[in-house]
Amino acid sequence: MVVKWSQRYQATGSLEPDELGGHRKRVLEPYRSFIVERLAESPHLTLHGLKNELAGRGVRVSHNAVWLFLRREGLRFKKTLLAVEQGRAHVARRWRRWRAGQHRLDPARLVFIDGETEK
Repeated sequence: MVVKWSQRYQATGSLEPDELGGHRKRVLEPYRSFIVERLAESPHLTLHGLKNELAGRGVRVSHNAVWLFLRREGLRFKKTLLAVEQGRAHVARRWRRWRAGQHRLDPARLVFIDGETEK
């Protein structure tokens, strides 16, 4: 801590702390026109698809950053019909096995489990 004070004094001539907080730069702001154009051209573009297109342009952002940007800007996007996990090989393999054996299920033996407990 003393080292930081010394560095601050040498740099600014003051021991007063810097202001807290500040404005965080929005990474996707320069790409707003591209995003709007892509959503207009391809209304079925998913959030993950948009993120991948941005990555192809060298913009590496998180899924959440794209979602927050779209929400803040009031832009809409298509949600995927399948969970992202289904794109993984082991999940897709299990899903195919489930679908292949689904016809062997006896509906009379199925039980619906409600999340609520009896009182």
